[in-house]
Amino acid sequence: MLEVQCPVTGEISTFPSHRGLLAQRMLSLSTEFQIPIEELWAMTKVVAERGIEWLPDAVEVHESWLQAVTDKNLLEMARKGEWELSIFDLVMIRDRARASLQLLLRNERDPVKRQRIEKMLEESEVSKANRALALAMLEEKRRNDA
Repeated sequence: MLEVQCPVTGEISTFPSHRGLLAQRMLSLSTEFQIPIEELWAMTKVVAERGIEWLPDAVEVHESWLQAVTDKNLLEMARKGEWELSIFDLVMIRDRARASLQLLLRNERDPVKRQRIEKMLEESEVSKANRALALAMLEEKRRNDA
């Protein structure tokens, strides 16, 4: 493993030894443009996997991938009883998942994949009922406060 300290953030990143040349080039770019090497790595990874049209959102896409992995592990641990999640935690996980899907939809060009993502983003009947209940409770509270 090769350790490289980012000239912008000071954070130390590790790269596989066979990626030494890539790490040096990224270090050079990071220094020249004052961009954290972690963000350069994210941009490189996303563009390599998805294509150049993803470059403007590459850092956000990479961060959403990392968060999705973390959320998946938390949900798995909760399912096994190793971790306890609050309603707030579950809502935050859902919101991050929706934001990730919206980000994918914004950049996806394949019509079949776009249709699948749009279907996942449709509001469910449970969600509609919860929203209606929340609005009714809010209206009731406003009437009582007035």
